[in-house]
This record gives sequence, C-alpha cells and structure tokens, in this order.
Amino acid sequence: MKLPVSAVAALKRRRASQDRDALEIGAAFENHLGLVFTRKDGMPIDGRVFLRRNHYPMLERAGIR
Repeated sequence: MKLPVSAVAALKRRRASQDRDALEIGAAFENHLGLVFTRKDGMPIDGRVFLRRNHYPMLERAGIR
C-alpha cells in the first residue's frame, strides 16, 4: 500500500522543518533515532505533553469527548 501524495508531501515538509531546526540549534540537535515527530531539539516528544498540548485540544475542537 502506497502513501497518498499528500502524506508524502507532509512528511517532506516535516523533514525540511527538522533540517532547519538542526541548522539553527547546531550540535545540541539530537535525533539519533531518526524520528519524524520530535521536539524542536530533535529529542522524542513526551507522550503526556503531546496529549495535553495537541491531542486533547484537537478532540475538543472536533466536538469529540
């Protein structure tokens, strides 16, 4: 199964954003695991923080309990 073109484009934009972050932060940027979604410094996102800042507000905006 292939990813839709829109998904591939979104992933490429994300990679470009990470590349810009890495250039801006320099040696402090650490994404040794090659993760797609990270904090600005390249480290893994804390799941609790993701839920609080992203997931729950998205559900609320969608009217989902």
